[in-house]
Amino acid sequence: MTKYLINDSDFVRIGQKLYRIDPNGYESDYLTSKNASKDYENRLIENGVDAEIFRNGNDQKTTALMQGDIVASKLQPELAFILISIQLMPLNEAKYALDAYKEASSPNVVNLPSPEPSEKEKQEFSKRDNQMAKDIDTLKALVDNAENQGWETIDGVNYGASHTWREVAQLALDLADQQEWFNRYDNKYFN
Repeated sequence: MTKYLINDSDFVRIGQKLYRIDPNGYESDYLTSKNASKDYENRLIENGVDAEIFRNGNDQKTTALMQGDIVASKLQPELAFILISIQLMPLNEAKYALDAYKEASSPNVVNLPSPEPSEKEKQEFSKRDNQMAKDIDTLKALVDNAENQGWETIDGVNYGASHTWREVAQLALDLADQQEWFNRYDNKYFN
């Protein structure tokens, strides 16, 4: 769970709705919404996230949100909302519900089955799985080459082992990013 302090010009996108914290919007629980003009569903699947913050309303500058994350107004931090399912719930209301559940002497817990990934999500998983397998094979070959202090020729220029070790480091960082996507996928569908 992460708390994000956002500006008045930032939007939170959940599905095809854009939400904005409005400190003057008492009638609407300080949250206004409008429909998104573009279809963002594929991007959510590719990024493996539940929602996004559009910084200054820009859909190219986004921050990923996951279930349980909190967004609050930077100017009025008491205006805070928690992402639950496909909605932003005022944090003070969610707190009452969670406190009541915690204080119950014998809470009734029902374990529902995990959601199933859509066909698009399964295809994205396969595509990323294949790419990661290729990258791991490449990493093994690069490490072997660097350990043997071999030379690498790129466009007719010979590079020593130090260049190969830099490639190993960069590829390892790329693999770490890829693994984060798989972790989010597993958390969403198998936990």
